[in-house]
Amino acid sequence: MYEISPQGWLIDAQSNRIWLETRTTHYDKVVPSGSYYMKVRTEGVAKESYATGDINIIPFVTNYVDITFE
Repeated sequence: MYEISPQGWLIDAQSNRIWLETRTTHYDKVVPSGSYYMKVRTEGVAKESYATGDINIIPFVTNYVDITFE
């Protein structure tokens, strides 16, 4: 995930990238509130798939992001 600045630019610094790598079904990651651009790819399946998109993390609530490839 890449943070999106208030001006709409991607903040593409090595220290600002958030990696969401997991192989389990339940995985919690704490991130600051704000707007993010996400690039996702499948691994270990017959056909590799890719997805991109924007998400908004709202402060002071629990935000759930569920990404499902079919």
